[in-house]
Amino acid sequence: MKKFQILSLRSIILYIFSTMVAVAMVGSILTLWYTYHMDNLLVSVVKQDMVLYKAVQEMELALANQKGFLTYYLVDGDAKWLESLGQYRAIFKQSYEEAVSLNLSKAQHSTLQHIESEYKKYIDAKDHAIEDYREHKINRSVNGSAINNGDDTNTKNNLSVSSMHSAQRER
Repeated sequence: MKKFQILSLRSIILYIFSTMVAVAMVGSILTLWYTYHMDNLLVSVVKQDMVLYKAVQEMELALANQKGFLTYYLVDGDAKWLESLGQYRAIFKQSYEEAVSLNLSKAQHSTLQHIESEYKKYIDAKDHAIEDYREHKINRSVNGSAINNGDDTNTKNNLSVSSMHSAQRER
């Protein structure tokens, strides 16, 4: 107790105030340092993730746009639908390659590999359907017209679907 009796009240208050100012200054400096590093981290993550997000979004859009082209081709047999399908396949492939080229985690890489394997199955199935359609079309032209057992409903249905599709495209 004798130590505190030697110090005056004024010096004790000055000591406490100085300590509080020092703690506040150190806290401020640490907060600025932390904010600077968090800003750099956030900017780098956003740049990487936004590029990945954009690439994945382009993949999704290209895949969604591929959805109807095979059906359109099967309905009217116009090869322009297959050309459009090829364009969107190229867009998907380009977006996929952009996503793979990024610095990704193992989980993200495995997800992209899974997407690629499922996409290959999807493409193979579509290509198989196109080949089957072409083979069926060739067989029909070699064997003559479609076999008609006195029932023209198939032909009428095909014509009506084709004419509806043409009318829809003209709008």
